[in-house]
Amino acid sequence: MKNPILPILGVVMTASCTSVEHSHESHTVDHPNHSEQHKVFELNYFDLRDYNPVNITPEFISAAHTQGINSCDYQYIAPELDKFVAPAVIQSKGGSLNFTLAVQYHEREIAGCNTWLRNYAYKQDGQKEFKPAPVGPTLKVAPGDVLRFTLENRLPSCELAPDYLCSGKGHAGHHSNAMLSDEEANHINTPHNFNVTNFHTHGLWVSPSERSDNVLLEIQPGQGFEYEVRIPESHPQGTFWYHAHVHGSTALQVSSGMAGAIIIEGGNPKKDIGTQAQIKDKTDQLFVLQQVAYDCNGTIEYYEADERPEYVKDCKADDKALNIFGPGDWQKTKRRTLINGQVVPKIEMRPNEIQRWRFIHAGVRETIKLSVIDKPEWQNNMNPVPLGFLNQISVDGLNTGRIDRWQFNTGRIDRWQLDGQKTEIEALQPGYRADYLYQAPSKAGVYWLVDLDSAPQKSLQGVPEDTAELLQIVVKGEPVASKDAVLPTSAELISYRAHDAPTQGEIAAMDKSENKESMMFYLGSRVSVNAAIATAKQEKKDFNCQNIWNEDINNGVLLDNHHLSDKEKDKDTIFSVDGKPYGQIETRELTLGTWQRWDLCTRGLAPMHPFHIHVNPFYAPRVGPDGKEQWVWRDTLAIEKGADKPQTDKNGVNLSGSAPHTVVYSKYRYPESLPGFNGNVKQQYTGEFVLHCHILDHEDQGMMQKVKLIESK
Repeated sequence: MKNPILPILGVVMTASCTSVEHSHESHTVDHPNHSEQHKVFELNYFDLRDYNPVNITPEFISAAHTQGINSCDYQYIAPELDKFVAPAVIQSKGGSLNFTLAVQYHEREIAGCNTWLRNYAYKQDGQKEFKPAPVGPTLKVAPGDVLRFTLENRLPSCELAPDYLCSGKGHAGHHSNAMLSDEEANHINTPHNFNVTNFHTHGLWVSPSERSDNVLLEIQPGQGFEYEVRIPESHPQGTFWYHAHVHGSTALQVSSGMAGAIIIEGGNPKKDIGTQAQIKDKTDQLFVLQQVAYDCNGTIEYYEADERPEYVKDCKADDKALNIFGPGDWQKTKRRTLINGQVVPKIEMRPNEIQRWRFIHAGVRETIKLSVIDKPEWQNNMNPVPLGFLNQISVDGLNTGRIDRWQFNTGRIDRWQLDGQKTEIEALQPGYRADYLYQAPSKAGVYWLVDLDSAPQKSLQGVPEDTAELLQIVVKGEPVASKDAVLPTSAELISYRAHDAPTQGEIAAMDKSENKESMMFYLGSRVSVNAAIATAKQEKKDFNCQNIWNEDINNGVLLDNHHLSDKEKDKDTIFSVDGKPYGQIETRELTLGTWQRWDLCTRGLAPMHPFHIHVNPFYAPRVGPDGKEQWVWRDTLAIEKGADKPQTDKNGVNLSGSAPHTVVYSKYRYPESLPGFNGNVKQQYTGEFVLHCHILDHEDQGMMQKVKLIESK
């Protein structure tokens, strides 16, 4: 259905600083004298004094489309091979990083298309003008620093806006603890809030409350908010990132480019892997991977084609209107995964040179499998030879304390049996980070970093993904000195490990405990999952990952004995946690300072969903380069669906045991101190945040749950 109201935003809207609006959130705070007192913490949104948002559809874009001169059509995009450029960097000074970040529309050329997208801009040190940042500036800080910054929302006003651009001030409508009706839940889980924003520090071990990593904030157009994120001195060094996180518009804003890196380095040199002898002084490269999902108009103003605003031209492939987000639609647009906003840039290295490569999957759509090959014509070669290794030293910003040598896989066969390699490199899913030591080939030449093709069952969206170039690597000049071409060993990296593993005793206690968490991502029919929940209750068994197979929920498909109208069928599909969409699922409570086992699973129509939880990482299994199980700390993990039903004998007896699920372990840590803070540190780590699927349009549509950290039960 088209949105007829949006053309009113085609005028320039202004607002003046006439008042300050407050949104209140109550917190119980332990005062230094430990007396039982309470205070109300006020979240003060302020009005911007010079708020003059630009036209949402500027004349130069409309004119370009009318004249047919804009190259935004869904067609092949050639590698541009411009010199590799890292995002802008702003660095902390004297223990703090102070800056102003604005969200506004920005004209940006991508592969010949004149786009008009919501992007970041920034300024600091008294600068008067904002610097546009199609990729957010990299924030470099040290353990013990404080991020102090103002986020200004300079998108067009909500005063006369339709619901999908702004859905009301405050967060009662989204994050209330009241249980919503089906109709109300459908409403808040329909993409909206496109012009409302906030800020999430993905992977940081910081407070989720007040002015810190508080994703329940909603900063309206014409307003600003002052953030203060205190990074503990004991925080691990590593690669993290930030992005917008307002429910209903997270995918749209992130896929517009509203994301950037956070690099934590320095502090205790015994824990900073950048000081290690074989890594120190090596070139440090940052690769922010993004799928910018602009349509044939160069804009992102809708999720589904039938909700396209009237002023936006329809965009088709094979005579079918394409959604911005949806299984297979990204592939049909023929857009490329960008690196730092560039279309296949070019990097130069010397033979045998070692560089530290930091990858951030800040995209929404793609499963990315990295490989380096020596020829770009893989389309004509079913078995191109992979070159060398990616030597992994960190997962999701957390140093593993070892070096994992992943043999490049061509993706054209199930496995490359080279040098004892028994498995392919772990794919990067949205939200993942990975730090590698990449060593250039010894032979000069032109090489290519590519994203390998993925089979449907191993693809994020359950559709085939084709191989595509990401980066050209030109190796030339004299080889580096032999002493500079030596990789560290695992023994030399063990002391840099971010976190110790839980002991066998702690794992045994968590496995034995009845106090486990079960978390099921479910995409499919509401009728079918409600029937499965009712059946489990009748059979007096828990509706959880161990007990419920996909066939128990009719594989996510609407049950045959329920005859719904077409309108009802449109509302029947839900994105949910434990079978309940956001707004209908209770807040999950966790206790600070405790260990706990989680059972994670995917059910329904999709092959996998990436699980992400804020504040604390979890300890999870994966298959290592040698084909054996290994465990790593991380904050995001793709949970595959697995078998739909158990294997049975001829009498129908279950031979498989429990239903498919992934076991992880987590400790809800809090630091001993925070920089510049003299109050109750443990209390600072209480509060509400979320867990969700990191296919961000799934999160926007309800695959999310509030989590509350408490001091004790």
